[in-house]
Amino acid sequence: MNFWRLKQVLLTDLKRAVTSWGFMVGILGVAGMMLMAIGGMETQNASVWYLMDLSIQGSGTTTLIFCILPVFAFGISYASEWMQKAERFWMVRTGVNLYVFSKVAISFLSGFLVVFIGIALFAILLLPFFPIHTFMYSDSPYELLADQNMEIIGMLLYMIHHGITGGLTSVCSMWFSSMIPDPFAAAAAPLVLYFFLLRITGRLPLPAALDPINWNSGMYYADTAGETIIIKIGISLALCVIMGVLAGINVRRRLLHE
Repeated sequence: MNFWRLKQVLLTDLKRAVTSWGFMVGILGVAGMMLMAIGGMETQNASVWYLMDLSIQGSGTTTLIFCILPVFAFGISYASEWMQKAERFWMVRTGVNLYVFSKVAISFLSGFLVVFIGIALFAILLLPFFPIHTFMYSDSPYELLADQNMEIIGMLLYMIHHGITGGLTSVCSMWFSSMIPDPFAAAAAPLVLYFFLLRITGRLPLPAALDPINWNSGMYYADTAGETIIIKIGISLALCVIMGVLAGINVRRRLLHE
């Protein structure tokens, strides 16, 4: 693999992702949906942590935040390029392997940043009005850190955890677009697939690692925050690798049959 070429491809795609309208709309959308979720709630004894977790886990905004908003920065880029007949322009210069690898990697990174920065923006907006943490609201391993006077570390790990979900969603969109290269279908695919998997697995006694709820907004309740984030990273990375390999196969097959 030509690492100089890989670096150039990744930097080019990253620039396209973070300067796209979907990136900014996604970030503002995440923060905005979280703010709307706590609108009208009693906040007299609330904290930033309480409102942050409540706006994600205790409201109906979860599917929008994790299944739709992260994909617009870069997750639908392959579908858009295919419709514009621009995918060959890039593949001739990079090769299929680098092209697909960059699409998967930047889809993940952009989806991660959309959710991470969106949650961080929400927290920053509330900091002048509420304390960071006042009491234990849940049994989340990340909130246990906050209860041990490590609020910032716990909050960062919490944001990283959910940011990884955004990255996974964006990769899912890219993988689906390699089968059906339509931007609208690719944008809707993560949400549809999520509800489809819930319908199939809802009554099955699955281990936590195989439960689609934990792939999305759920939490792996390990003994420590470190173990929890490692499990989240490991499972999400495995799913991204699988989808990336399948996307590569689909792109090559489509290229051969055009």
